[in-house]
Amino acid sequence: MFIFKKHVPRRAMLKGVGAAISLPLLDAMLPATTALAATAAGKTPKRFAFVGFPHGAIMDSWSPKETGTGYTMSPILKPLEPYRQHLTIVSGLRNKPAETPEPHGYIEQGWLTCVKPWDFGKEGPDSGVSADQLAVRYVGQDTRLPSLEMTTSQGSARLAWRTPTQSLPQEGNPRSVFQKLFGQGDTDAERAQILAETGSILDRVQGQAKRLQSSLGVQDRSLVNDYLDSVREIERRVQMAAKADTSELSIPDAPVGTPNDLTEYFKLMFDLMALAFQADITRVMTISMDREASMRTYTNLSISEGFHPLSHHGNNPQKMEKLVQIQRYHTEVFAGFIKKLDAAKEADKNVLYNSTILFGSNMSNSDMHNNNPLPAAVFGKAYGRIKGGQHIAMPADTNANGDIFGGWVMAQVDLAGAVLPARLMRGRMATVAVNQFIFKQPVKVGDILSFFSKVTRVGRTSVTVSVEVYAERIRSQGQYVKVTEAQLTYVAIDEQGRPKPFQDTM
Repeated sequence: MFIFKKHVPRRAMLKGVGAAISLPLLDAMLPATTALAATAAGKTPKRFAFVGFPHGAIMDSWSPKETGTGYTMSPILKPLEPYRQHLTIVSGLRNKPAETPEPHGYIEQGWLTCVKPWDFGKEGPDSGVSADQLAVRYVGQDTRLPSLEMTTSQGSARLAWRTPTQSLPQEGNPRSVFQKLFGQGDTDAERAQILAETGSILDRVQGQAKRLQSSLGVQDRSLVNDYLDSVREIERRVQMAAKADTSELSIPDAPVGTPNDLTEYFKLMFDLMALAFQADITRVMTISMDREASMRTYTNLSISEGFHPLSHHGNNPQKMEKLVQIQRYHTEVFAGFIKKLDAAKEADKNVLYNSTILFGSNMSNSDMHNNNPLPAAVFGKAYGRIKGGQHIAMPADTNANGDIFGGWVMAQVDLAGAVLPARLMRGRMATVAVNQFIFKQPVKVGDILSFFSKVTRVGRTSVTVSVEVYAERIRSQGQYVKVTEAQLTYVAIDEQGRPKPFQDTM
């Protein structure tokens, strides 16, 4: 079979004076009849994003009431309903190692490090390195930018830590982010100067773009056209924002290039993130939507109170409802980012499918400054490794290895074992003996457990039951392993708790 199609290198760029625009993943980059598709360079990129928001969440409005796949979307997460097949809500998480007596000062720093700031480095060389920077070591070395740190807050939030003592600054100016992604130059100052001298970035690569498109297939041409249109639109919005920002702004020290409209600001930054993923400029990104102790007012929601004072709601229903409004608004603008990734085609899937995105906070109840349980939602399918479309309630009873405590397993075995005796006794009963209990394999967080019970002895007042427990591991679904086997004895009792005979009616 012959394929008459130009092969485009995976690292190809459109280049012009002071500009370099990476291309999205095209079919022409992975010719089906060549060995490239089977190589590491030919594999779809693995991407990670961490989107943090301050002051936690009103958990009753964040967590769905049901678990599994048939849950009803909660009020705060409702804007994500169209993408629920890519959404995994995780409840019951606690960041215990990062708990501090400080009300706000160290909450942000501990979210992705899971370490108290003053404990950084005590456990080992990586104690205090944030999750995004750990991901950089594995997936961030093949891109022009190993990682991208951003913020839409009125001050830096310090989420990303390269070392236990070095935090990475977060860029809050959309113009600066745009230049970092698409402008050439060794420094931001050089890129800014080049842009001022040469005008539009896209204008400088237009000729090369036309030559490339003439050699591509229909699907690839459409993909490149859509991508360049997105870049053009972002560039236009960035330029408009820069022109609108003057010294007359009411907000002191507002960065040049930041839109006055909060929603446009959020959308612009998230759109830049989507382009960075689509063009494979970076594979690891971190953004804080605001900072702890933020005094931002959400006048667009007709809320005049500052965010931080409002977070100390004192269980006041009116204040809590306003917080739910703000938290739902954060979800709405985040949903725009998810929409962009879902629409960005890549090979036979899309960018969202090949990404893992954490949306959450290191605070639970803002009035108490606690972090148990944490709001956490994971988006994307992790290139097929995450099922998605479900709400997982994590057990609180886990040991230091992340396995389920044996006591929790014993409680579930006791409940499962009691089903058959209850049918025989048809009245009050109690567990009187655990004759045997063997743990064959650990029960891990995320396992799906199946319990099988069998009556082995029926006495005058008691029944003995054997129970076998099998686990379907979350990473090897369809395969089962026996984790526990047990033998328990139940006795029928009267109203005074004394053993009583029962009639076998089974």
